[in-house]
Amino acid sequence: MEGYGLIVIEGYIMIISHGLCSSGIFYMVNLYYERSERRLLFLNKSLVSNLPTAIIWWFLFCIGILIYLILICFFRAAYSLYLYSYVYHGKNIYHENKIYNFNLKEYIILIMHFFPLLIYLLNLIIFI
Repeated sequence: MEGYGLIVIEGYIMIISHGLCSSGIFYMVNLYYERSERRLLFLNKSLVSNLPTAIIWWFLFCIGILIYLILICFFRAAYSLYLYSYVYHGKNIYHENKIYNFNLKEYIILIMHFFPLLIYLLNLIIFI
């Protein structure tokens, strides 16, 4: 039963990281939906030119999913990277210039999602 404590600790890490990564990605999807007012991924391509800072945040959350969940949820992590590459790259079919960048409140919310993930990654010894 010595390994039981390690399993519980790994479970806590997984719950915290999955909650922060998933909610961060869902928040990013909501931000882009509020700006583009479209839900079709086919119409929402080529975000690199419209939201240059969003690509960095989305990539950080996808890497957060890969770091913490690659052994258990490989397909979820692979799909999030596919979604990232599909939405942010490619030719824009429905081009609009009304898409504006994030404001300070949205940056703070994204930082509040990502900062605990970074702390857990750098200080995993606190769980042992």
